[in-house]
Amino acid sequence: MDAVSTEVFEKDLKNNLYRIWNRMASGTYFPPPVRAVEIPKKGGVRILGVPTIGDRIAQTVVARVLERKAEPVFHPDSYGYRPGRSAIDAVGRCRERCWKAGWVIDLDIRTFFDSVPWDLVLKAVAAHTDPSQSWVLLYVRRWLAAPLQLPDGTRRERNRGTPQGSSSRRTAVRKDGGMFLSFMPAISGEALSRISSEVRSWRLHHRTNLTEADLARVINPIIRGWMAYYGAFYKSALYPLLERINAYLMRWMRKKFKRLRGRKRAQSAWNQAVERRPRFFAHWAWSTHVPRVW
Repeated sequence: MDAVSTEVFEKDLKNNLYRIWNRMASGTYFPPPVRAVEIPKKGGVRILGVPTIGDRIAQTVVARVLERKAEPVFHPDSYGYRPGRSAIDAVGRCRERCWKAGWVIDLDIRTFFDSVPWDLVLKAVAAHTDPSQSWVLLYVRRWLAAPLQLPDGTRRERNRGTPQGSSSRRTAVRKDGGMFLSFMPAISGEALSRISSEVRSWRLHHRTNLTEADLARVINPIIRGWMAYYGAFYKSALYPLLERINAYLMRWMRKKFKRLRGRKRAQSAWNQAVERRPRFFAHWAWSTHVPRVW
């Protein structure tokens, strides 16, 4: 909204934080409009609200106060938007339950975030806020009423609902007419296809201007994220993708070093690199195999 990135905000961090604290402490903080971003989904789009950096900090302050009283009353099977919990934890619990029962109930409150009444939200917040912390209720009310800045630049005033601040992918399995025999929490074909396209877009084998350390610095954080998220239960489903990355790295090595153009020399150099630094690339912890086609 205000075109202020994290980097720009941090350049004057002390003054920016003081400004937020001063306004919140005096009751004069008013949230700026929330930028609406349309995220495609089946059957339409989901509107996500993207607050400014400063507003996100202010929201975090209030959220931490609320969490201290609200967290203990949440149901053990509640995972959304809770600290220390993730979709991976929810999948793990579903996996355990599927060992004990052969049925699933899928419930969804249609357009919940778009239509939830504000009075119910404020009532719930008040019930879990100390009387001495009335400022929490004040700012929650203001955030609910903050207008949406639409992609075309117009502003939309609201009287109910709250824009989702983060995207969450659904993990529900829908009935397709077949008999449900097991639950396999592995990476989906759609997700595998998407990240495979991203790997191809890196064009690793053409980036011969980079060193192996440069390549590792670029791809390791991304690959670690994929391994942690998609490989939490069945990491073997990721092996074909990781081996494809190895194939690109092998092609990079053969292009960069003339003496390794031959297959035997290249394979020998690869084996030595893996033996010398087995965790140099993040995915080598799971697979160092190079497919024959490289």
